[in-house]
Amino acid sequence: MLITAKQLIGLNVLTRSGRQLGHVKDLEINAETGQIENYLVAGSGLADKFLASELVIAKSQVIEINVKAVIVEDNLTEGAKLAEASV
Repeated sequence: MLITAKQLIGLNVLTRSGRQLGHVKDLEINAETGQIENYLVAGSGLADKFLASELVIAKSQVIEINVKAVIVEDNLTEGAKLAEASV
């Protein structure tokens, strides 16, 4: 299945067990290989909007991408990192 960046940005990000982490806000692409390296995820809760941070999810943590959501490992917090959101 092929999916465009336009379709990917905005998709919900869920853990395998169904916990909502937010939505894909942006992508980091390796300019040499053209491969997506990281997914930048904005939180969906009210508190997340005030924290001005985003979750950076490595491509290795993604289990599945479909037309409805990006599914990631349940133990995501061990490998994901928070990044300052660019304003």
